[in-house]
Amino acid sequence: MRVGALIKSYHSTKYLPLVLEQYRWVDKIVVLNYRFDTVKETTDDTREICYRFKHGGLVCESGEGLAQHGIHNRGLELLKGCDYTFISDADEILFPEDQQKILSRMRGFQYGCCNIVDYNGDLNHALPKRDGYVLVCVATNEIKFVCIRSVQPTAREIVLPDVTMHHLGLVFPKHIIDWKADWEHKEEVQTKESLLNDWDKKRVVIPPERLVNLVSTVNRKTRVYVHGVFDLLHYGHVQYLKKAKSLGDELIVGLIVDEEVKKVKGFKPIMNYEQRHKVVSELKCVDYVVLQEDTDPTSNMQMLKGKGLGVDILCRGSDYQDVPQGTKFIEENGGKVVRIPYCNEISSTEIKNKILKEWKG
Repeated sequence: MRVGALIKSYHSTKYLPLVLEQYRWVDKIVVLNYRFDTVKETTDDTREICYRFKHGGLVCESGEGLAQHGIHNRGLELLKGCDYTFISDADEILFPEDQQKILSRMRGFQYGCCNIVDYNGDLNHALPKRDGYVLVCVATNEIKFVCIRSVQPTAREIVLPDVTMHHLGLVFPKHIIDWKADWEHKEEVQTKESLLNDWDKKRVVIPPERLVNLVSTVNRKTRVYVHGVFDLLHYGHVQYLKKAKSLGDELIVGLIVDEEVKKVKGFKPIMNYEQRHKVVSELKCVDYVVLQEDTDPTSNMQMLKGKGLGVDILCRGSDYQDVPQGTKFIEENGGKVVRIPYCNEISSTEIKNKILKEWKG
């Protein structure tokens, strides 16, 4: 028996890595990235996430212009070699043991439905169970969707009340909920107002510990901090920053102000702070650029910690012989200092000297 998974990336990829991981065992995964006009400005890293996942049977397809039931049918077309297909949004988690439970009962049925819990806000408020069930598994080659949650009327259904799909898609600001209701009610029996009223109910629910632990892995990122002048940005700078980024998930650059550079080096940088900030911010490997008043990053790391952006790794070039400033703070807070090999091929000073030599000529 061949098993597939159809994952739909409509609006957010925040939980997509976790969802993919739950289906790693299946034969084929199809991720359909059909975005709606209302969310074009949101970050779309669906393809990058799929590439990093590295599953031999994964297909990622992007497109536009299909209604939701059309997206379902496109996915089933790509999965037609599979006997059964699990259907999930990119923010819905069905644990593998429940997947196996469903498959063991699907024989002779054309689709299966289960409970779904909508987690809202902090994961401790939710609609414990919807009044109805959500379609979660289908016999790939036997059915066709006629609207978002309805298949051809001849299909035989099995309800699995002891299985739960965990939906994290309501962990969004209110304006996201508004547009979600705008497009979803068009293919639902409920009106937009009815959907919004349902989503607005809050009841205390304790989610499975495993789910909480999974979500915490998404929210917890390893942050790397580097600081410097980065005047006349060159190859050596870029290699240094790329190596720093490779150590974690997010790279924060503390950019030293012009006055401090003059105090330490005796002259101001050729590019002023604003110019250097704009150039460094454009690098793909850099996530944040923050102003640094002096050569000691400690106050900046304290500020970042207070904003929930605690630094885990402080980087310094291998050419710096002394104990790096900020070492005490980073180690006291469970982090570490990493020295990155210095690039001897080029430096800002060499560039300046070469320009002066050519100019004097």
